[in-house]
Parts: sequence; C-alpha cells; structure tokens
Amino acid sequence: MGDNHSLGLRVRAARRFLRALLTILPISPLPMLCYLRTGRSIMVLLTLGRRDRPFTQPPQTRFGTKMSTDETVPVPTPLRTPEIFEALSLLTPYDTSSMTKIRVGPNHDGGYVMFDDINNISDLYSYGIGGQVEFEEAMGLMGKSCFMYDHTISAPPYAKPYFKYFHEGIAGRDTPDQNLFTLEFHVNRNGHQKRNDLLLKLDVEGAEYDAINACAPNTLKQFRQIVMELHWLSRLTDSQFRRDFISAINKLNESFTLCHVHSNNCAPVMFVDGHIIADVLELTFIRSDLIEAQPSATVYPTEFDHANAWWRQDNLLWFYPFLPVGMPHNEAPEAFRRSLRASEQTLKSYTIQRLKNHKNRLAIEMNDIDERVGALSDITPQ
Repeated sequence: MGDNHSLGLRVRAARRFLRALLTILPISPLPMLCYLRTGRSIMVLLTLGRRDRPFTQPPQTRFGTKMSTDETVPVPTPLRTPEIFEALSLLTPYDTSSMTKIRVGPNHDGGYVMFDDINNISDLYSYGIGGQVEFEEAMGLMGKSCFMYDHTISAPPYAKPYFKYFHEGIAGRDTPDQNLFTLEFHVNRNGHQKRNDLLLKLDVEGAEYDAINACAPNTLKQFRQIVMELHWLSRLTDSQFRRDFISAINKLNESFTLCHVHSNNCAPVMFVDGHIIADVLELTFIRSDLIEAQPSATVYPTEFDHANAWWRQDNLLWFYPFLPVGMPHNEAPEAFRRSLRASEQTLKSYTIQRLKNHKNRLAIEMNDIDERVGALSDITPQ
C-alpha cells in the first residue's frame, strides 16, 4: 500500500512537471535538460535564468530541485521576446562613402561624431545644456548660431556672442507654464520654417521620445543631421515605453539614416530579457537624401569615439544590431583590434596627462626642497 501511494505521488508530480514543461517549450528558444530519476521524486530543469527578474527557488537537494505534493514547478518567464528584438533592429547602423566623419566638441562627455558637412549647416538647435557647452562653442567657432534650450538651468556656464540661450525645454506639447515647447514651435518662432540646413542636438534625459513623436515629419526634414542621446533602453520590457521608442525611431528612419552609434559608458551595458542592451546610446542621423547608405562594415567604438567617463574603458558595441554585416571575413580580426584600442584611448590619454601633471608637481616640490636644502647649507654653525 505504501509503495503504491509513493508511486502515485511520483506520477502526479511528474504530470505537473510535464504540464509546466509543455507550457514553456512552444515559446522558449533556450535549451533545456529534464531529468527524472526513478524511485525518487527528483527532477532537474536546466535553463538560462534571468538576472533582471529573479524567481523564488524551491527547496534544494544535492541532486537538484526536490518535488513534492505541496510544491509547484517554477516556470521561468519567456526570454528574448520578439518585440524587443524588433525594436532593437531599428537601431541598425549603416555606412556611407558620400561623406567622412569628424568629431565635434570635447574628447569626453559632450562631444559628438558627425559628418563633415559643416559648411552646409547654418544654425544649431541644441536641447539639454547643463554645464557642458563645448560642442556648442565648437559649432559657434565655425560660424554657426547656436539656439540653446534648457529649462533646468538659469544660464549656460559662460556666454559667447553666438550663444542664443532660452530658459525653455522641449516636450511633446506646448506647456508655457512649465517652459516646455515643441520643436516645431521653436523653429517657427525663430523664423526658420523654410530652412533645410539646420543641425539638431538632443540630450534631454528621456524626453526625446515625446518630442520626436510629436514633431511633424516636414519639421524634422529641416535638419541635415541629428546628434542625440537615446536614454533608458533597459525599459524596453515596458510595453508603453517600447511603443514610444518604436514610434520615435521609425519616424526618424523614414527620413534619416543612422550612420554612427556610441555607448555612453556612464550607463551600463546589461542583459534585458536575454538581449544585450546599452542603456544610453549616442546616435548620429543624417538626412537620407544627402547620402548613399551601405551595409555597415564598422566595428564600434571607432577612432572618432571617446569615453564619456574617461576614468574607465569605453563600452564595446560588439552585439546586435551594431555588428558589421558588410565586412569581409579576412578584415574582421584587425577591425575588432582597432575597436578595442579605440575603447581604451580616452582612458590612456587622460591617464598619461594626469601622470604628466603629477610629474610636474613633483618637479616643483623637488625644486622647493633643493632651495630649502641650499638655504640650510649656507647657514654657518656658531
């Protein structure tokens, strides 16, 4: 009787396990290993676990997960959802031989990689200033008027004749009592409705999605290039954020081509539902009618890129959708070596500069010590 009862418990446990397994198999692409040991109610399910959404582990034995009549089978959430994959695919970069790239601004946070199309750009619209205006100053020194918007500061860190600062921010709709306005409102107010030679810079901590989604396509087409930070990609698991993201990037891709990507290393690279995601990206778009796009043969980061946080190495974008698809196999090893060297160039250059500064300070201290020793040597003992 006892043996039959024990066997019945094992069979019912096996049925529960198999039902749970069948709910996983049609939707999970990950390999699994199931192990049912006869004579004991022991079953092992091996799969890749999620780091961003842990589940409670059932009691463990030395053999694996122990099943009993009052325990339920842990069913992991499906990984690598198609929706996130499709959203990431919108960020596929392209190359072009129509123009060459340059870096504008500092070799750290605040600088951007652009195409050398500066002579054809008249004015800069810059959203998100904070305490960093070296990019705007560089554009101003090249003869561009800089329309600068940031409602979170009272003024830029310093003034220049070509700076036109407004204590206003960008948003998806005009809200005058909060000093927030659409891009179209600012373009019209500045009398630039008929211009098509503008440059747009966006670094607005996540407000870029509403701002782009609310912008009319014809307004976007007035800009030759767009350099921007894209924020909080780790939130692509959220359905509303994902819809806003897809809508905004689709709108940009209708008229522009993504031709450069860089990961801001102030933010992490992480796993989200099985996908490797850089939480904050710096992107360069150029209007599609200005170039002929080609499949990417570029490994990021490149020699034009510099780490935002100089005190650590730059993030490597050696994962989907940034990996090159147009590169001959025999060129790939050296291309990845160049990218690896580029990821270290900012850290190396700043470390060398700090060591030189330290050496200079030591030289000054040594000179001071030598003078003091000389002064003491001149004193004749009484």
